Amino acid sequence: MIVDASGRFLSQRDHQKMALIGTAIQKNQLLLFDRRNPEDCIGISFGSIDRPTEKVRVQIWSSSVKAIRQEEEANKWLSAHIGCPARLVEMPDTAKRSVDRRYVPSGHYVRFADAFPFLVIGTASLQELNSKLETPIGMDRFRPNLVIQNEEPFEEDDWEEIQIGGHVFRAVKPCARCVMVTIDQFSLEKQPEALKVLSQFRKKGNKVLFGQYLIWTGKDHIVPVSTGSYVEVLSRKS
Repeated sequence: MIVDASGRFLSQRDHQKMALIGTAIQKNQLLLFDRRNPEDCIGISFGSIDRPTEKVRVQIWSSSVKAIRQEEEANKWLSAHIGCPARLVEMPDTAKRSVDRRYVPSGHYVRFADAFPFLVIGTASLQELNSKLETPIGMDRFRPNLVIQNEEPFEEDDWEEIQIGGHVFRAVKPCARCVMVTIDQFSLEKQPEALKVLSQFRKKGNKVLFGQYLIWTGKDHIVPVSTGSYVEVLSRKS
């Protein structure tokens, strides 16, 4: 996660240039690179005995957890590319950040994500939205970590439990969207049409909904799901 000098998380909501920071894993390094100029990059080692161990307290919304500071070179690179003082931090395995217990019982945890560990969106939902837009947009506007190829728009709204590659996930709540969906992830231009159109047919109360949050019913930290996994809907909301 990228934080400011006080340890509070940074996001595209206030720093649109963050959209241009790409990431990749190469051997034992996390690579950060400029998506417009991939040769402009920096590698952060992990798994090394010389890795940083200094811990600081960081803030994600109302959550406060301990994190490990990364090398100063990474902080300088990020600060220059974002345009403000920035630091890179890592959540150690010993840290515990509970998922919002208004929706999920105790014993479920999330790392540095906004609220929940998984966000699923069906391709048919994006197609339905794009059919109403003058200029279609990509799935990257919504940042899901699970994309399911399907034919029925917004069917994920009704899922209660699904199985992906043999692993069971439980639906938690719909995802309320914010201004980030209006930011073109390469040009950085604000394109308010997407949120405006979504609000015309996906608004409930004062929230615009797109995508479904999930939790995994397993116990391990790593969920072994790969691209191309078969998806089965086990139960739907009554």
